[in-house]
Amino acid sequence: MPVLTINSPASIAGDYAAAGAAFGPALTPAGLTGNVVLADDGSSNGSLACGPLVNGAAVSGNIALVDRGTCAFTAKVKNAQNAGAIGVIVANNVAGPPAPMGGADPTITIPAVMVAQSTGNTMKANL
Repeated sequence: MPVLTINSPASIAGDYAAAGAAFGPALTPAGLTGNVVLADDGSSNGSLACGPLVNGAAVSGNIALVDRGTCAFTAKVKNAQNAGAIGVIVANNVAGPPAPMGGADPTITIPAVMVAQSTGNTMKANL
């Protein structure tokens, strides 16, 4: 299973198991560098990122953290991409290891990975 390395913020720095996506580019061995920012679509559970992000200024140029659920993975990643994100981390909504993300959207040009629910919860609690 691929490893996601987070350098900053320091509160979530470390190596995490991750699963890739069937859409968009894969992470390269050189990786992706940027701060992790929790996405917000302005809904009651904004981190689902099922609508356009209202915190686009914070997400732009950074890696968006979103929650799994409610809408397609491609919709979440596309909303983050439209807000200027350079990559997306999807936090699983069930216990266990991260799962590969299905879907297809040839307009997605940023990489996306899924992390375990426990990892996502730790990230959200420390951002």
